[in-house]
Amino acid sequence: MTHSPDFIQLLKNWRNWDDVQPLSWQWRADRNIPPLQLLENYELGLPGRLKVRPELFSLTNWGPLEFTDNGASNMGLVYRIVQGNLPDGTNIAAHLLRQCKLDHVAEKAEKHMVGSFSYGAIFGVRNDRVASMSRDSLDLLYQFAMGGVAAYGYILERMWLHFFGAEFSRPIAPLA
Repeated sequence: MTHSPDFIQLLKNWRNWDDVQPLSWQWRADRNIPPLQLLENYELGLPGRLKVRPELFSLTNWGPLEFTDNGASNMGLVYRIVQGNLPDGTNIAAHLLRQCKLDHVAEKAEKHMVGSFSYGAIFGVRNDRVASMSRDSLDLLYQFAMGGVAAYGYILERMWLHFFGAEFSRPIAPLA
């Protein structure tokens, strides 16, 4: 259970889940992603609770906020290059969401700097949230996933929670 050491126990407690529920803890312990020190510190705030830790990431460079992950940042760079050399600082999430005709979610992403994801795309979503996705958007997401660019799977992994309604965080401060 590389990504979710408490996965079976989490499944048994599905009635206590949020409408969009992350279910993972880490990517890979053998790669120290996220770093063990971060996990140990986070676990201190979970006395007696199951291990679930959504990872926060930048909507512009795709990297995690609390440590350096060159692989994740490279995914963001590949996306920007393949999508026509989008400028550094482009909100990748908003761009992808618009490509998939999820404009209402793209508008939210444009106003924020941070997203959250669940390693290994291990998460749960209530049926009504899944049913609310348009067939057109699902088809576009499928086409994107099958686009032949290896980084696209990882791009989608970071967005699944938001596709189904998880909120973005850290709003961009309005100009005075």
